[in-house]
Amino acid sequence: METAVKEEEFDIAAIATQNVERSKEELRVGTIDEEQFLSFSIDKDLYGIDIMHVKEILSYTDIARVPMTPDYIKGVMNLRGSVVPVIDLARRFHQRGRDVTRLTCIIVIEVEQAVGEPVDIGMVVDSVDKVVSIAKTNMEKSPEFGTKIKPEFLQFMGKVEESFVPVLNLANVLNLDELSKFDIAKEKFQSLEKKMKKASELEKSKIALEETNEETKKEINQKITDEENTQANKEKVNKN
Repeated sequence: METAVKEEEFDIAAIATQNVERSKEELRVGTIDEEQFLSFSIDKDLYGIDIMHVKEILSYTDIARVPMTPDYIKGVMNLRGSVVPVIDLARRFHQRGRDVTRLTCIIVIEVEQAVGEPVDIGMVVDSVDKVVSIAKTNMEKSPEFGTKIKPEFLQFMGKVEESFVPVLNLANVLNLDELSKFDIAKEKFQSLEKKMKKASELEKSKIALEETNEETKKEINQKITDEENTQANKEKVNKN
């Protein structure tokens, strides 16, 4: 299990989540009309995703590795009682794994499925940047070559001020068909987790029973000692 790095000064993830929610509300009420995207970095390169897919941003948290899954799937995390798969975007882009720092975040996105309820998926990124506006006139077709990541991972290039931000095609990045295989491994993990929890509870019960037995033994021994002392005192009195 990988352990989170604690950020004590301020909660970067919470601030980013607030900014995303504020932008969503502005879109709903019509305060802004340009599409909004959350920008984030992977190996110092900026990327963007549509904020309407973003559920929340979390500081890096404990992630349990699940066997029999691709290396870009880091594992699962517990999100308020729900098991959420987490992918490492750097590895998904065929880059080396990144070290966890105080800026590392997990972007939780909600993805629609062809069948069934939407699913939550976490994406590990080096850091979150900000919410940016991109007008349709500033959306350009992504190049077929010359990019650091596969062209099919890109939806378009968005012009932000004087630079371009690659906006991700989440359906291709996440590959839900491949992640559906992960459900089998996730179920096995959940089953194993339940067994471990049950075993832990049984172990606790065993320890409690042993402690209880030990206390009972002490009580019995104390009673025997008290009776022996009482008998000894009686014998002394009789001799006198």
